[in-house]
Amino acid sequence: MIREILASVAIGAVTLSAPMIMAQETHQTSGNVNWLIGEFDRRMNSEADLVARIGRIHAEKEFPGILLNDMMNREQMTFEDHDQFVSAIQPVFQAAHAKGEAELKAIVADIGWDDLNALGPYVMSQVFDLVLHAPDVQFQAAAIPTLEPLARDDFINPYIFALFYDDVMVQTGQPQRWGTQSECVNGEWKPFPIDEPETVDARREAVGMSPLDEFLDGEIELYGNCDGDG
Repeated sequence: MIREILASVAIGAVTLSAPMIMAQETHQTSGNVNWLIGEFDRRMNSEADLVARIGRIHAEKEFPGILLNDMMNREQMTFEDHDQFVSAIQPVFQAAHAKGEAELKAIVADIGWDDLNALGPYVMSQVFDLVLHAPDVQFQAAAIPTLEPLARDDFINPYIFALFYDDVMVQTGQPQRWGTQSECVNGEWKPFPIDEPETVDARREAVGMSPLDEFLDGEIELYGNCDGDG
């Protein structure tokens, strides 16, 4: 499977890097069309390799999960075997996430978030998935200003972005926005501090979440009444 994925990425890179026959064969075009063709050619030459590189990084990060799901569907195992197997291969996932983060950091250091974002929503959806699983919370926080408008415009999943945003804010000691992160306070589940809490339910509704009170009731159903130790 990984060979197929990486082969498709490589094939895409070769295809995207091919000379623009269209530009050579087009006749009697307007000045605007000629400019558009030139701009298309320029971006193909400058961006195709980078798009393919991000696709490879994302494919390599995804492959352990693809392989795990395939084995879960194909191989027979007891519940005990399942738990031991999943526990044993966790370092593989951790290494894949760390490698993806390191390679994405190198790209950001080279071209910056703005130029990366200019590659478009398709590429940025892959970037978001890499950032989502990055071990470095400060790197995640640095990505938020670029990712937030994409979530607002539904280019990346706004529900997942809300969970991501709140988690990063709580980890960095800042107020969350959707109230998705909670803690045990005096034997009750309470959300970590929320920015503008009076409008939190409107924000939750906008991304497909239930009201905050229902969410906290769900925490009790899932985890029971907490013991007050946090």
